[in-house]
Amino acid sequence: MAWYDKACILANLQRFEEAVAGYERALALDPSYAEAWHNRGCALRSLGRDVEALESFNRALQVDSRSVPTWTSRGNLLLARGEAQEALECYERVLALKPHSARAWLGKGCALAHLERPLEALACYDTALGMKPDWAAAWTCKANALRALGQVLEALECYERALAINPEDKRTQEYRASLLATLGRA
Repeated sequence: MAWYDKACILANLQRFEEAVAGYERALALDPSYAEAWHNRGCALRSLGRDVEALESFNRALQVDSRSVPTWTSRGNLLLARGEAQEALECYERVLALKPHSARAWLGKGCALAHLERPLEALACYDTALGMKPDWAAAWTCKANALRALGQVLEALECYERALAINPEDKRTQEYRASLLATLGRA
């Protein structure tokens, strides 16, 4: 579909307003185009229009309830909005469809962490890292879960693993520095 392809190119160029218009033109021709609804939602999210993005993801799922990318995007958006329980449900849907999705395991862990269930979150991070051991963000999340469980030395090791992979990650640097200060080793 020409409008869809054009919209994808515009999104890749980070011209999100134009991409949204292109997806809408494609959807006017075929309202059952699930990928167009999903990508419209992603473009809207990039514009900070989260309510519209969520509506777009919901429309995509009405058309294709088995879309792993859409369930993942919906979960990520809900988690960013602080709706951790709903996000958790999205990640669980992804894992029912694609059990080896490291991204979904990480998302599920983050949702569980927001729900103050660090032990369960830790298990999810370990699963994600088993699939993708060089994922700095997963090491940082694991460190945060360990820290919440009072396992500070193990948390420090995980922060250091994350920084060995991505030494420029300011957030992980701050978490590590905060932990070192707590330990009196700053």
